Amino acid sequence: MHKNQYIQLQTFFSQHTWWRKSADFFAMRVIYAYVCLPLVLAWTPLGRQLMVSIGLSLIVGWGILVQTVSFLFPVPRPYQKYKFIPVAGEGLFSDIEKRRDSFPSGHITSLAIISMLLFAYLPAAGVISFIILILASASRVALGYHYVADMIGGIAIAYIVLFGLSILGVFGFITSFIH
Repeated sequence: MHKNQYIQLQTFFSQHTWWRKSADFFAMRVIYAYVCLPLVLAWTPLGRQLMVSIGLSLIVGWGILVQTVSFLFPVPRPYQKYKFIPVAGEGLFSDIEKRRDSFPSGHITSLAIISMLLFAYLPAAGVISFIILILASASRVALGYHYVADMIGGIAIAYIVLFGLSILGVFGFITSFIH
């Protein structure tokens, strides 16, 4: 997207409260519900397996890979590049941040990891989660937090992490260890 497109979207969101609050929820808030999700499921063996799988995958995906890639490829976020303050985020962007960590999106990496694991353990919940992942990705781009490439990079990292851990037999070990 170009500067004018971001400005038009910011104007639209500032004039339409419902759309702004919806985009803000999917862009910023939905991840907190996802972080608590495994705790809700922890009372069943399947829930515990899912919780441990998600936790380990997030440590590798978000904690190591996303941080390393964003350090190696310091890309400014759209609101930094085009010098505007996103209309959503309620005070988080009162001053343009100095960090250049747009690529890849840590939020989307985390949501993608959780969505893919939910799909593997609970397919119906996984489908719903993929819809939420798409809405979160679109919201983060529309609000100027990320570029489309950041979303693709985050999803790619999620896939690489889960594929790698699967090849190493980590999920099989978790399943055999927790029952």
